[in-house]
Amino acid sequence: MKYTLNGDWEDAIGTTWTATDATQAIQNNVGPPQEVWRNVLRVTNSAANGRSASTSLYGRVGQSFYVYVPVSVRSGTATLIVRDVTNGANITLSGTATSTGRGWTGIEVTGQVPASGAEIQVWLRGDESTAIIDWGPVHFHWQGQRRIALPTRIESPEHVGRVYYLTDYAARGSNDRWGLEDRADVPGVTREYVLDGVALQFPSDHTIHDLPYFYQERVFYDALNTAYFAVADRTVGDAATTLCPIDYAAAATARVLAGWYLSKHQGDEDFWMSKLGEAESVLNKMEERYGPPQMPIRTRERTISIPTLKV
Repeated sequence: MKYTLNGDWEDAIGTTWTATDATQAIQNNVGPPQEVWRNVLRVTNSAANGRSASTSLYGRVGQSFYVYVPVSVRSGTATLIVRDVTNGANITLSGTATSTGRGWTGIEVTGQVPASGAEIQVWLRGDESTAIIDWGPVHFHWQGQRRIALPTRIESPEHVGRVYYLTDYAARGSNDRWGLEDRADVPGVTREYVLDGVALQFPSDHTIHDLPYFYQERVFYDALNTAYFAVADRTVGDAATTLCPIDYAAAATARVLAGWYLSKHQGDEDFWMSKLGEAESVLNKMEERYGPPQMPIRTRERTISIPTLKV
């Protein structure tokens, strides 16, 4: 964070990352530290130096950047490259940009936009033709940055929880394994609407450090089917599986039905109003049990002075 476009692997790959001499696919349940992230990008080479490349990023000449990517190498050697697209060359990076071996560690580097170029890309490369590499979320931000645009799937500031950075995290050349990291919250971050999206504004006394930053996001269960109007649609939906607890789903369904019946049955408003209240009470309990923890967000602070009359 700022993740490059779809660098957290939460959305479909589409055209956000492009594979060359390799195939790429989003994976889950493959053993990452899931308390921090849940999806990875697996890049399987078909030739030496196969890679997945991000969409282009544009910076001012001499502007410094920070990149951190967790990695687990199933075979071969993983290399993180920041490519100077303008001049067709690799940017010289500070830090250890390669990794080998299974088990999660991280690659952490810094660099600068070269004097004769402004278009750059992040390349996730496997050196050998047999390389198979799992990449975690790609963290890219400009040094000194204080504003982060979040993915378009986040439609409300209320869907963003903690904003924090990691300390004692895994990185090649220092601590090499996950399990020792700690988290530090960033106080004073505001969540703002920007057009139809959401952005994070860091306070003036906290420019983003050379550290991996994360934010917690509310994720919703997938629909069982895209439509339910036809019998065939409902048959497909009823056969689908979900991780949503049935008590949670039933409570939400009862709440929706009670509201619908209240609007449709004139003369029985008192009855359906009572049923709506009961349904909302049960849903609130299920929300507390199965929903995300409530995290009050302070987005605006001010000092209030209360004058005191002296007698």
